[in-house]
Amino acid sequence: MKRREFVELTALAATGCSLSAPFTRGGRAVKRVSLELYSVRAEMRKDPEGTLAAVRAMGYDDVELLWSFGNFGRTNEQVKAALVNTGLKAPSAHISPLLLTKDWQKSLDAAAYLGQEYLIAPSLTAEAEKSIDEWFGSSSTPGTCGWAAATR
Repeated sequence: MKRREFVELTALAATGCSLSAPFTRGGRAVKRVSLELYSVRAEMRKDPEGTLAAVRAMGYDDVELLWSFGNFGRTNEQVKAALVNTGLKAPSAHISPLLLTKDWQKSLDAAAYLGQEYLIAPSLTAEAEKSIDEWFGSSSTPGTCGWAAATR
């Protein structure tokens, strides 16, 4: 292991350990703590199941999946099994904005299967081939996708 990787993992572990006990924010107890898997993407590429187990051992309750990374080569069935085995939940995922215009119903089905409530398109990528005005101005894509999700 390189020194930089050791320092990164140690910092991540220390953060996770410090969050393992409930803490308060704005007078309310925070009961679940989540980690975006993008922050451990190198480890996920090498050993997804082992990384999820380590994340859980650090005290995290939830993870945010990365559909935009193809869930690190895992099928939905493998992802669900890994979540069940570790006791983690994945209430959200980052998705490609292209999923809003292609196979949206399939994406909703996959999200329901994995127990997800939120699908997040964090940015409009070059592959989307639309300007922000096309997406949100004249396009009905966001409204149509939102309506389909809400009526499930």
